[in-house]
Amino acid sequence: MSFNIDTFKTHFEELGFLQTNKFEVTVSPPKIFSNRRLINNQSEISISSISDALRFRIEAVRAPGIQILFDDNTRYGIGPTQKQPFNAQLNEISINFIVDYDSILWQFWHNWINNIFQHSGTNNSYPTYLAKYKDDFSTIIDIDIYTNDGNLSQTIELYQAFPTAISEVPLTWGDQNNPLRMSVTLSFSEYQILGSGLT
Repeated sequence: MSFNIDTFKTHFEELGFLQTNKFEVTVSPPKIFSNRRLINNQSEISISSISDALRFRIEAVRAPGIQILFDDNTRYGIGPTQKQPFNAQLNEISINFIVDYDSILWQFWHNWINNIFQHSGTNNSYPTYLAKYKDDFSTIIDIDIYTNDGNLSQTIELYQAFPTAISEVPLTWGDQNNPLRMSVTLSFSEYQILGSGLT
């Protein structure tokens, strides 16, 4: 079949296409933040307000990918090999966000990681170097993707999600008038595209 530019254009006009900048990330606070407030220079900030602020500050995220793991097997013990699936591997993702004037978002992620494994002292106390239970520090994170009209196209829900790393933050006098950005790596055990399946 020969290529027809009109058919190609009609296809895109009818189905449209998503753009990479139409998204929103919602981070539900984990149990370790329940009924707690973040202390920042003698001020107290509610965790829910920090979660709301993240929706506007997260400027980049990678939607999760998946890789099927295979064993190479031979049907009769000899001859050509065929791939036999035995597991699925989910890769960690990262989010990038712009830090606010009072560093509240920076401290939010620091305190979250510190409450997974206390590597840093708090309130002038020494670190305990103890780990918490996963059910207490993991949460649900939603990645909403929108059409150009602002309609929700799909929601990707990450289960048992939690931060595993905060990237180092470069500070330099020579870089002027640029927003301070941070990157956090997230792990999760499962994900689902809500409302999607086969009948």
